[in-house]
Amino acid sequence: FWTREEALVMCFDIRIRPNIGGAIESSGQSKADVAASLRRRIEGYLSPIVKRVWLTPNGKQIENETFLKLLESPYSPHSGDRTLRPSMWDLIDVHVPRDRWPEWCSEKQQTAQTLVRKNSDLENRCREAADRASADVESQIARLLARGDDAGSAEVEREQAIGKALVDGLRYPTYEVDAAGLIVLSDKRLPQELEA
Repeated sequence: FWTREEALVMCFDIRIRPNIGGAIESSGQSKADVAASLRRRIEGYLSPIVKRVWLTPNGKQIENETFLKLLESPYSPHSGDRTLRPSMWDLIDVHVPRDRWPEWCSEKQQTAQTLVRKNSDLENRCREAADRASADVESQIARLLARGDDAGSAEVEREQAIGKALVDGLRYPTYEVDAAGLIVLSDKRLPQELEA
């Protein structure tokens, strides 16, 4: 009933967010005190992005538009879609043996994150956001220097450090798995007793 001809695919939604770790550290304040304001500031240049990656069992990215349209279609029990509950996971063992699951899933996650990191459109968006932030930081520092007071020099140093960290955080964002899923495409129905 489940054969090797069935298509097994894995999906990862990778969330890309500007990295505020360096800016928090550069602020000299606690994370609780500054994280929210720094997150708002940096995300004004680049909002979080989610990129979806579909992979075959051997880690190849699925790019065929027809296949992607099928994979992206909404879940529909009326069309025969079924959720494989934990009690049914042994049906997937023909595709990936259970003792290989942790390693296999980890490999696919790394592959998905690498594919997203190599996305040139994403690289361009990050670079453009970093360039805009850098120009704004330079402008802010020029305004602070123009004030010419002693209190301003400490503020200038702080803004330089935080500004550089924000720009770096835009150039080198964080990549984390927001969601992962597995789909088995088959033209065969599950046995009646498993659908109950």
